[in-house]
Amino acid sequence: MDTPVIGIDLGVTAASEVAVATASAIESTRKVPSTPEGLVAGFRRAAAGRAVAVVVESTAMAWFVAAVAAARAGIVHTMYRVSGAKAAALRNFYRAHTKTDRIDARVLARMPQVDDALRVYTLPPAPELALKRLVVLRHKLVGEATRISNRIRSTLHWAAPGLLPAAGGSVSAGLVAVLNRWPDLRNLARARAATIAATASWPLERAEAVKARAAESAAFYEGFVDFADLALELEVTLEHLACLDAQRTRLEARIATVHAQLHPADHLLSIPGVGPVIAGVIRAIVGTLDRFANLASLRAYTGLVPRENSSGDARRRGRISKAGPSVLRWALYLAADTARQWDPALAALYRRLMVERGRTHTQAMCAVASHLVGRIWAVVRQDRPYEWRDLEGNPITREQARAIALTLRVDPETRARLSARRKGGPRTSRARQPEAPQDITQPSEVNLIELALEAAKVLDRTSLDPPIGRPYSSEACKRE
Repeated sequence: MDTPVIGIDLGVTAASEVAVATASAIESTRKVPSTPEGLVAGFRRAAAGRAVAVVVESTAMAWFVAAVAAARAGIVHTMYRVSGAKAAALRNFYRAHTKTDRIDARVLARMPQVDDALRVYTLPPAPELALKRLVVLRHKLVGEATRISNRIRSTLHWAAPGLLPAAGGSVSAGLVAVLNRWPDLRNLARARAATIAATASWPLERAEAVKARAAESAAFYEGFVDFADLALELEVTLEHLACLDAQRTRLEARIATVHAQLHPADHLLSIPGVGPVIAGVIRAIVGTLDRFANLASLRAYTGLVPRENSSGDARRRGRISKAGPSVLRWALYLAADTARQWDPALAALYRRLMVERGRTHTQAMCAVASHLVGRIWAVVRQDRPYEWRDLEGNPITREQARAIALTLRVDPETRARLSARRKGGPRTSRARQPEAPQDITQPSEVNLIELALEAAKVLDRTSLDPPIGRPYSSEACKRE
């Protein structure tokens, strides 16, 4: 790049460093005050009336401060944002081969020489920036709520052995309601099973099992555990969880409002699994698709593509790269989990990876999410609603698509058998789940009516927006 490049290492409490490079040669470096006036003057002096490129590191909101200062300086410039991982890798190289520690701004100024994948960044309008910050904050609250739920789970594992499995195996809304009413396990053991069932909306048998486990724990730990203090611990933890849920609800309402203002008739909402929150995440994080050369570039940005470790004729692909924002992968993962239950092609892909290739649920879901990116690309680029199609590409209705997807589900018994096989458990003599019927796109009239009726019942009680409060981890995602 022959255009002069300004690299800026923005200081928070100290002065900021500005470096100017032409090609690989550093023209100058200087310190400027980390104030609006100091940064604006620093950019004007560094540009010296020339058209320049400005490279900033994507750390917190420091890039935004630098971008606004460059805009306020009135210089002709092109803005680039560099990920922290890339900047750190180049910084480590320079530290190993230079004798100075003053290299951060110089690293950024030289970045265009070593990275040909830099994308031009444009300052977003205020509502778009607000939408992005809201969805990121919501993502953090969901992660915090997951940690609180895990803390409750961990407490119950030792304080009331067997109670969590008796309650269904998860920190559900019913269990939270029971613990809110009876945080002291001794009181829970004395409560009526019918009252417990009514509080949690449980069957009586489950309520009796939870009551029995609480009674066993109270007797087992008598004299060893202060149940009053344990109740206080549970009360505080549950209040924290309730506060996080209330804050998440407020954010979701605002996200939906801002998204509707920015995109009044967003075709993303026609994609199965994509509701207002997920659509808000995609619009806020991805932004305009014009900055991506093609679909492959967008998929690479999501981090859902496998890493490449190829050499010569040998092609090696490993785990997903996770190169993009984690909140975007989380949104696509949840959307894909719902979309595979509605889209026949995605349902067939999930089934093939699980049954024929022995992939885990998470691995198969990462592949489905990557394919869902292609549907998002088509809907946004062509500015049209999502089209429901069968396995042969023929247009169908939403109800017909649901009926076909239902026939492609992996039954629980097969799922358990595959899981045991992956864990090295004993193999059963039963044959693998049979393949889906070959004429699945054209089921018999009787079967189609039955499936459509079942799908209609599900449609009445199921939202196409996924369970957005569910945690997501891509650690186990591998290549397709």
